[in-house]
Amino acid sequence: MVAKNDCSYLITGRYDVRVDASCRVRIPSGWYAAMGKPAHVRLVSDPQERCLDLVAPDVFDEWLSQAKCESGQRELAEEFERESVLLRVGAGRRITLPSHLREHAGIRDTCALLGVARMIKLWNPNALMRETILDSPLLNDILSELEKKS
Repeated sequence: MVAKNDCSYLITGRYDVRVDASCRVRIPSGWYAAMGKPAHVRLVSDPQERCLDLVAPDVFDEWLSQAKCESGQRELAEEFERESVLLRVGAGRRITLPSHLREHAGIRDTCALLGVARMIKLWNPNALMRETILDSPLLNDILSELEKKS
């Protein structure tokens, strides 16, 4: 699901996708369109969870500039930038997952893609609970309110 508001987009939901023999996964078409169909995306290991964060380059740059402005966050932001990987989006909206990042998230044959605001989180499906907050009535109410305002 993709919800639009005045300044951005919200990606929500879950897709379980196959990791092919070349270690590629496909970005869902609606999510990719909402991200602006970028030629490249940024992928980084999540510093707080055992998953990966995938964002459009403009969102990543926005995060970095905000973090660099916050007191004491400059070094952390620079480390986050160094550890991120710029990936080309290939034919069929496929990206190749680097081995060190797959290992961090424990991703093997399948990958759970979770839409969380303006990012896509990549998880080992076995590491997630089947019931997530993304399916909660509260989130649906929030999204409905955002859609009414746009």
